[in-house]
Amino acid sequence: MEDTAAHPLSAESPTATVRITRVPGGRRDRLRAYSILLDSEVAATIRSGQSVALALAPGRHSVQMAIDWARSRPLAVDLGPGETAELRCAPNTSRSPLIGATFGRADYVRLWHAGGPDDDGPVEERYPFPWLRLLLLGLALAALGVSIARGRVWGAVLLGIVALVPAAVLGAWFYARTRMGSGGSERGP
Repeated sequence: MEDTAAHPLSAESPTATVRITRVPGGRRDRLRAYSILLDSEVAATIRSGQSVALALAPGRHSVQMAIDWARSRPLAVDLGPGETAELRCAPNTSRSPLIGATFGRADYVRLWHAGGPDDDGPVEERYPFPWLRLLLLGLALAALGVSIARGRVWGAVLLGIVALVPAAVLGAWFYARTRMGSGGSERGP
C-alpha cells in the first residue's frame, strides 16, 4: 500500500521524492503509526508494511521518524530535480523496549537508505541475556533467606515482592527465547 503526501512546494519548482517503506513484521510498534518528520516538521504517518512517497523541493533535507517522544537518528538526503531517495524504517530492537523508550529514545526507530549496508540485516534481533536482573534476583533471594532466618516477617514479605520483578523478567525472557527457537520465530526478512 502506498500513500503520497505533499510537502510545501512552490508552483514553478521541480520536485524530488522521498519514498519511505516501513518494514513489516516484528512485535514492537506493529499496531502504531510512526510520524515522518521532514525538515523537523510532521509530513505524514506510516504504519507497518506501508510505503509513503513525499514530494519535496530538490536540495538537502533531513528525514526522521518519531513515535511519541522517541525518535530515529536524523538522516540527510540530498536530491536533485526528479530524483527519488528510497528509505526504510523499522523498530530498533537491539535494546530492550524500556531502554529504547528512555535513555535510548534518540535511537528508538531505525532509519536507513534502501540498498545500503544496513539493508541486509534482520529487523528483529534477540535481546541479550539479562545478567543484571539475574544478579538482582540472586541478591534479593539471599536477603530473603537472611530475613527469614532472623525472623523478620515483614522484611521477608517485602523482599519476596521485590524478588518477583527480576524473576518475572527472567521468566519472560526464557519464555520468549523458547518460543523464538521453536519455529515460532518472528524475525524479519
